[in-house]
Amino acid sequence: MIKVNELMNILSNKRPIFQSEADFQHAFAWELQTQYPKSKIRLEYPHSTENNRIYLDLWVNEEPIYYAIELKYIKKRLNTVFNHENFQLTSNDAPDQARYDFLKDIGRLEQVAHHFGNTIGFAILLTNEPAMWKSPTREDVNDIQFRLQEGRVVHGELDWGPKTGLGTKKGREILNIQDEYHLQWKDYSNLETKNGEFRYLAVKVQNSKGDMEHV
Repeated sequence: MIKVNELMNILSNKRPIFQSEADFQHAFAWELQTQYPKSKIRLEYPHSTENNRIYLDLWVNEEPIYYAIELKYIKKRLNTVFNHENFQLTSNDAPDQARYDFLKDIGRLEQVAHHFGNTIGFAILLTNEPAMWKSPTREDVNDIQFRLQEGRVVHGELDWGPKTGLGTKKGREILNIQDEYHLQWKDYSNLETKNGEFRYLAVKVQNSKGDMEHV
C-alpha cells in the first residue's frame, strides 16, 4: 500500500522546491520507484473508461492494487538558490482556474477508480501560493464553489458564479464530484524566504466513499 504522506515527507527532504510541474512529477515518480521498487510505473498513461479516454500523470501497478495519480504544482513568484541551483519561479496567473483543474482531477480519478474496482486514485497539489489553502474573505467570489481551504468538504455539483467571464470558464464547465472529500493541507517545506512556504493537499479517491484515511 503506497503511503503518499510518507512519500512526500521523504521527497521534501531531498527536493523542497521544484522548477516546474514536470520537474515535480518526475521527482515524485523517481522517489516512488525508489521506495516501492517492485512497482511498475508509467507516466502519461492513457486509460479508457465508459465515457472517455483519460491520460494519467502516473499509473502504478502494485498488483493486486493499481494507483492512478495526478500531480499539480501551483507557483507564486520566488527567487532563491537551493543546493547550488537557481530557482526563479513565476506566479500562476489564474488561481481560480488552478483550483478548478485540481477538482477536475478528482472527478477524473473518480471515473477511473469507479470503473476499475481495484484502483485507488490520488490527486496531489503542491504549492507556495497561500491563496490556495486560505479561506476566501467573501462569499460572493466567482470561484467560491472551487475553493480549497482547510477543512472544506467537497461534494456534488460545482459551478462558477454568475459574473464569471467567458474566458475564465471556457473549457471548464460544471463539475460533479460523486463522493465526499475532506480537505486537509500538510506542510511540505519552508525555505525561509519570501513565498518560501510550500504546502500540499493529497486527496484519496477510491471506488467506495472517498476519505483521507491511510493516505
